[in-house]
Amino acid sequence: MATRMGHRAVEELIAGGSNLIVCYRNSQITTVPIDEALEMTKGLDDYMYRVSQEITI
Repeated sequence: MATRMGHRAVEELIAGGSNLIVCYRNSQITTVPIDEALEMTKGLDDYMYRVSQEITI
């Protein structure tokens, strides 16, 4: 997924895009204006947090 997101970022730069972030939204890699992205909030998945703590050295 990181490669696909990086590819999309380069495509946006070549097309002259700016002030955007690349994100995974609604099962698609897309762009969002950075101002809109900064206003978004998302809760922390407690299960995934615990898993990350268990596997972190």
